[in-house]
Order: sequence, then C-alpha cells, then structure tokens
Amino acid sequence: MTHRNFTAAVKGAAFGQWPYILQQLAGLTDLQVDTRTRSTGTACPLCGGHDRYSFKSDDEGGWACRHCGGGDGFTLLMKLHGWDFTRTVQQVASLLGLSQDFPEELDRLRKEAEERRRVHEQQNQQKKQQQQAEGIQEANRFWDNSVPYRRHPYAEYKRFSPFLKSLCRQLDDWLLVPVYSPDGFLMNIQRFVNYMPTDGSRWPRYFVRNAPVKGGWLAYGPDSHHVLITEGVADADACYQIESGACKVVCAFSANQFSSVAKLVRQYHPDSEIILCPDSDPAGLKHAIKATTEVHGCLISQPPTPYKDWSDFFISQQEVA
Repeated sequence: MTHRNFTAAVKGAAFGQWPYILQQLAGLTDLQVDTRTRSTGTACPLCGGHDRYSFKSDDEGGWACRHCGGGDGFTLLMKLHGWDFTRTVQQVASLLGLSQDFPEELDRLRKEAEERRRVHEQQNQQKKQQQQAEGIQEANRFWDNSVPYRRHPYAEYKRFSPFLKSLCRQLDDWLLVPVYSPDGFLMNIQRFVNYMPTDGSRWPRYFVRNAPVKGGWLAYGPDSHHVLITEGVADADACYQIESGACKVVCAFSANQFSSVAKLVRQYHPDSEIILCPDSDPAGLKHAIKATTEVHGCLISQPPTPYKDWSDFFISQQEVA
C-alpha cells in the first residue's frame, strides 16, 4: 500500500473517533473534547488560556483557540508534540491498530469509516432540518403574538416609509421585520432593539436562532424594469423612497446573499435589470461583483462618498431638505 493510500486509510479510520484519540495521545480532558465548548470555551491544551479553546467536531477533531489558531485533530497533535505529519499519522495508526502490512484489514476499516461518515452526515442533515423546523415555528410564534407597527426608534431614525411600516410588526420593545421565502411563507424574523447604541456601533439586531435566512428576502414595490437588491432593510427602503416608490426593492439581509437572491430575482423577473446596492465597504462590493459574474444582467450601484450605505445617504438628503 502506498504512503498516500495508508494516510487516507488512517484518516478514514479516525473519522468520528477523535475524542478518544486526543485523550489517548494528547491527554485532553473530557471537557476539551466536548463540542459544547463551542459556545462556552475552555482551557487550551496548547497555550493554557482558560477560555480560549473550543472543540468543534468529533468527526475530524476540529478545534479552535483565539491564541493558537485551529485545525483538525492531526494539527493539534502536531502542534502539541512537535511531530511532523508522517509521525502523527503513524501514531494515530498505531493507536487504532492499523498497519500497512495488512491491506485487507485497512480496506475493511476504510469501508467501515465510509459508512460511519455516511451515517454521520445523514444524522447531521436530519438534525439540521429538525432545528430549522423548530426555528421557523419559533419565528411564527413571535409573529403571531405581535401587533401592527405603532412606533419604534429604529424605524423612525431610519425614516421607514409608511409602506414598509405596514409590513413590520412589534412585540413588546422589539421591531419585527419578516424574512419570507420566495413563495411567501415566513421563515425567519429580524428583530431590532428599541435603543440606539451610544458608541456609534451598528444598531443591535437578531434573527431567530436556527431559523433559516439563506434563500429568504423581503421584497416589495411594484413590478418594474429595475429591481434593486440591498444588504439591509433600511437600505432597501431608502432606495424605495429615493425612487419614489416606483420600483421593486429586495432586502437580501446580508451581502453574502447577493448571488442567491439575484438568482431568485432573475427567476421571478426574467426581463428586469437587477441593480445590486451594496454598502460602501470591501465586503459588500466583493459579494456584489461575485453576483454580477453569476447572474446575467446585474449592475452595481454604491452610495456616493462619504456615505456608508444607502440609508445613510437617504437620511442625509432628508436632513438637508
């Protein structure tokens, strides 16, 4: 068996067994191989930081530390012991009882590992689908218990149009902005707090945990030759008002959704010209450029300098007026 095939066999055999491997070869504690540390953090086996480290996954031994970086189980063993990759593979192979001298045994273990991976991926997919379903139910509970828009600091500060206000709702102190699927069902809610940050940072907002955002949008306005896609809801409404309510605007809720939302817009409006309206930052422009290469008939329009986004520009014009 070649070195490459042996390495692949060892990686396959190790799949899903990294808590055991890291405890045996690196002396990690139960907590240091517990995926619940993804949200809490714990002591790092490399630098000793008391809450910098988290264990990401059993399957590949994924881990991360704010000081040491991150990687898979092999990377952690290499960093901890100073081993090169070849020796690390040999140590893992020895622990698992693998040898290049028995290719039939390795082939059996490879097939077992492939089956574990298949089952693992199937379980993860089922878990994700269940979590998304629960998230959508939670979003709909928020919406069902809310009331029509009355008054909210964020909407007033951003000068939402009456039409957008009619699409939003309120629940206690929260402003609720719906995230719809293209076929019209509520898949998530973006919630805005009722206070303005005093340090000039971004106004706090939250999606419902586990409910999907990918593939969702908020689209309104009449069918028109131009369809404007923005990152945020305030930017969409700013564009809507700049155009005097004469065109359709679509909030993608994130710059990294430009491509997927532009594809949906093209599907529903095949003859329209799509104008991507990113914020004035490199990330927004990067995703907008990517969308123009993936969806025919896309243009890009950023707000004039020095405005950070279309909402910022729109508010400035209202203040001048």
